[in-house]
Amino acid sequence: MLACFVICLQCTTPHPVAQPQLMIKLEKTGCRGTCPVFQMSVYSDRTVTFSGMAHTAASNERTTISEEEYKLLMNTFEEASFSDLDSSYVKSVADFPFTYLSYRTDRGIKKVTVRGSAPETFHRLVEKTESIAHHNHWLNGNATRSEREVIIELVRDSDPAALTDQFIDENLTFIKKITPNKLYYLFSVDAADPEDFLNKIQANPLVKAAQWNHKLKKRKE
Repeated sequence: MLACFVICLQCTTPHPVAQPQLMIKLEKTGCRGTCPVFQMSVYSDRTVTFSGMAHTAASNERTTISEEEYKLLMNTFEEASFSDLDSSYVKSVADFPFTYLSYRTDRGIKKVTVRGSAPETFHRLVEKTESIAHHNHWLNGNATRSEREVIIELVRDSDPAALTDQFIDENLTFIKKITPNKLYYLFSVDAADPEDFLNKIQANPLVKAAQWNHKLKKRKE
């Protein structure tokens, strides 16, 4: 009779519900301008949470992405070999925000810290993760004119038109030459990811230095 009671008790005892695991976390810090400051997390049950602290269109949001979108995101990280990235790509670049990207690998959570330039793989993964926020309009809005103007110092004998031709997708447009004796030019840009655009423009062989309109900062060689 006692054995039967024990068996029945085991049958009626509820099993603990497994909590969803954190799979991806993206964090961005502020700068002297209007860089968006936020945290975004993707969980194993396909839940996505967003916490916007500054210069974002949303503050606290939650959504559930489709199974297909979730699998595509996970596959992107796996195929990009996130585990092979270094843990830190930090340079002493004034006015650049920090970007932190974490991903759950077979050996646990790996976190990569970036300030300045990083491998294209990293920026591609950030863009892919951030696309969820853009799709839900959590990051849209709050952009100012100064954020979309960039001062660029070209290398000698470079043509502004040659640079704009390389950034057609970002709608890079030449406005004017700022100084008569130096190769400082003012451009406007409409980039989905301003930080990624600035990294690319600074790495361009036609560019000697670049910064948002409020301050010009030399590229570190």
